[in-house]
Amino acid sequence: QGIEQHPGMGLDVQAILWLHGCLRSFCWLASWTFHTFMPMDPGTSSYLCIFDYAGCFITILGYGTSTVYLNLYCYPVWLVLCEIVGAVLIFLAILLSILPEYQKEESRQVRVWVSVACVVPYVIGLYGANVLENGWFHTSPQYYYLLYAFAFEIVAVFFYASMVPERVTNIFDVALNSHSIWHCLNMGFDYYIVVMVLTSWEQLEKNHFCESHMAGDADAGGMAFFRKMMHSR
Repeated sequence: QGIEQHPGMGLDVQAILWLHGCLRSFCWLASWTFHTFMPMDPGTSSYLCIFDYAGCFITILGYGTSTVYLNLYCYPVWLVLCEIVGAVLIFLAILLSILPEYQKEESRQVRVWVSVACVVPYVIGLYGANVLENGWFHTSPQYYYLLYAFAFEIVAVFFYASMVPERVTNIFDVALNSHSIWHCLNMGFDYYIVVMVLTSWEQLEKNHFCESHMAGDADAGGMAFFRKMMHSR
């Protein structure tokens, strides 16, 4: 049976996993829509471009939310703080993508750095989770998959930002251009992020859902933060 049927799986974790899949699917839908209908009039193309950029940012939200939630599950305060900061930055990035200057070809480098800024809170959160769980010089299996994922993404961003090979030759201006390569490499990133999410769940299960961290208090996850806030009043 799937992990969603596991007796230790709370509704919050199920919702996070569903969110992960739905937001990633939204990104592919947004990208397909933009590239399919891009030749339409400039006004329509601009709206589709915003839709495409929003899909990219929402994917970061989905990946960041699921990976951070499962790895900071036992530390509710840090979990909620990381999720809120990440969501706010992504919301601001989506607003930024509405600007016509953001959509111009010469703003390609700006788009890369805006995306990097959106990823940073989640990377900090995951690094902090690893330190809290394993100390400074050790790591858990899921973080190796995260490194594999980022290896794919770094190469993908290189092709996107440099516009190689079409910048060098006109042979690949349609097929096998930098944007196509970027999408293909993102599939490798997608794969390893999914493996990381599943491995994070296995580690959470191995730790008996935070009981080993919290002296028998299994109240964890994002909802635990808000329950404690209510009880403190």
